[in-house]
Amino acid sequence: MQTHSLMEVAGLLGVNKTTLQTWLSQGCPAVERADRATGKAWKICIADVMAWRIERAIANVVAAGGGDGTVISKEEADRRRSVALAHMAEIDLDERLKSVVSREDAVADMSAFCLAIKQQGSNAFSKIATRAATMTLPGEIDRMCQAEWNRGMGNAQEELRRRWNLRKEGKATPDFPTE
Repeated sequence: MQTHSLMEVAGLLGVNKTTLQTWLSQGCPAVERADRATGKAWKICIADVMAWRIERAIANVVAAGGGDGTVISKEEADRRRSVALAHMAEIDLDERLKSVVSREDAVADMSAFCLAIKQQGSNAFSKIATRAATMTLPGEIDRMCQAEWNRGMGNAQEELRRRWNLRKEGKATPDFPTE
């Protein structure tokens, strides 16, 4: 059973974090509840959330049979259930095909990208300082600076591509960019 954080589930379901927290307080199941005191994060199974929502929708339809104009037909209830099941299947497929990225992975990749830019920039500045001392023409210095900056950005982009390719292949990604 695959679990996700509160923010991931809210994003995958297209609901606000507060909405999901409300559902959890109303009995929506969670594999593991968060505990700030111990630093424990939410672990939520999307299939459990969707099953809970379906059951709740069915219960609401049954309860609405009081003749106040809120009654829906069995066909409508079945249609809504089919839509909910289709959403569950779509989310499951996206996860299996790895067409969605977890927030933690995106943050790690962007952190690595920024670190690569910082390292490449530092290297470029050292090269520029050394080479610019022998140059006299502003245009020559400008071209050299542009070339070093472009080389650094290209290396940082390549690091990001490398990390994404590793993720596609299901391999672990290092915490920091490679040299």
